Amino acid sequence: MRNPRALRTFLVVFAATAVVASAAGAASIHPTGLPVTLTLPSGWSAGGATKAAVFNASGGAGHLAVTKGGSFPQGLPFALFLKTETSAAAKAYKGEDAHAVVSGKKVMLPSGPAAQIKATVHHGGAPVTVVLYSLLHNGVTYHFTFFTNGGASAADRAAFATIAKSIRYS
Repeated sequence: MRNPRALRTFLVVFAATAVVASAAGAASIHPTGLPVTLTLPSGWSAGGATKAAVFNASGGAGHLAVTKGGSFPQGLPFALFLKTETSAAAKAYKGEDAHAVVSGKKVMLPSGPAAQIKATVHHGGAPVTVVLYSLLHNGVTYHFTFFTNGGASAADRAAFATIAKSIRYS
């Protein structure tokens, strides 16, 4: 296509079609044993529970493992929850890799406030990128851990954010 206007029109139509196709391929699910619904983007598939996780899913190079954590008193400030979750994650990831880089911050999801913890952990020289959302519901913590071997691509990060933003209590 040598005509710039035709090329722009083609790209706009292509982009709109891709967004509709992606939205049409999304699957809203209510994982057994969890008080939430979430939407998996097109190309992601749900897996069953494992010994470690209540729910698993994967797509592209990314993976999701959802675990039910311990309890946390509801009356305490969210800042304490954030500090507790970030400290626990740092301890765990630095136990795997003394040079792990771990950070945490509060984010707002449709389900409410969440601790977003990002980590890079090396296993045998290869990095694992982790984005963990720790949610508190009725005094129980739920960990939505997204990870990918190697550096997370823009597509992986976008999928992680899309799923996290779809989490709703049922």
